[in-house]
Amino acid sequence: MPAPAVLVTLAQAKAHLNITLPEGDPGDTTLQEILDEAEGTILDYLKDNADRVNWVDPISAPGPVTAAIKLTLGQFYVYRGDEREEATGPAFWARIDLLLARFHLTGIA
Repeated sequence: MPAPAVLVTLAQAKAHLNITLPEGDPGDTTLQEILDEAEGTILDYLKDNADRVNWVDPISAPGPVTAAIKLTLGQFYVYRGDEREEATGPAFWARIDLLLARFHLTGIA
């Protein structure tokens, strides 16, 4: 299970997804799990380039990183079943690459 998300809050996730149900809604648990997975995915993608010491909340995290988390959250929220792999294929990762290019250093072959 991924670590709890700290760079995007549940309230921000609900706003991003246009979910207007109040805090404490039974669906919040599932949404928090999806948010945790999305943030974990992006931090794993960045590997050592993720500043896990200084990025401790939505204010300290760079905008492109939180945007990538929200983009991933949206994909994971919409595609919850077998189609998730297709939805997060090369076109999706190309969008993530554009957002995170300055953080994600590629290796030299």
